[in-house]
Amino acid sequence: MRVLSGTFDQSDFIRFPKYFGRQCTANAVAGACKANVVNPSLWTSQTIDECLMTGNRLFELSYELLPCIFNHLYLRADELYSTLSFPENEITFQVEINEVFDGTSMNSIATVSNDGPTNYCLHDAILCFFHNFHYGIFTCQVESIAVMKIENKYYVFDSHKRCKNGLRDGANGAAVLVCFANINTVIQLL
Repeated sequence: MRVLSGTFDQSDFIRFPKYFGRQCTANAVAGACKANVVNPSLWTSQTIDECLMTGNRLFELSYELLPCIFNHLYLRADELYSTLSFPENEITFQVEINEVFDGTSMNSIATVSNDGPTNYCLHDAILCFFHNFHYGIFTCQVESIAVMKIENKYYVFDSHKRCKNGLRDGANGAAVLVCFANINTVIQLL
């Protein structure tokens, strides 16, 4: 496991006074989009910081473009404006409802039913996701992170506070990009 830290996280209320702590889905989309144009193995701390700044701009724009009756604190990936701008390029992305992988994190085997949604344990859900996709947004409760599989390596981009070991750190952490050699270590981190 390799951990690369940025210099701050999404809860920095000096950098993000209006929406601090709420923009993780937009940050995750920014991280996944950046990984699509720059291999994460080439990222630096500055790249992580750039993803947070870009994600915050995406969140601000998305929130401002929503109808005035919208009053949720957080946004889903499919509610975000579909274009984001990094200093060196502009990226258009699309999230379609049929691409949203929905499951329940529980300790059971995947079940299939024609009567309703499929329930997956986390391990099975992640395996199924990476069988079909290389980039995605993993959301649990109100927190989102980017998950990616590139050149047989797995990456997690998290804009929340994590320590130099990739673990949650509420006091001194920063946004991170974590690289894993196998899927099981990704699941342990989640």
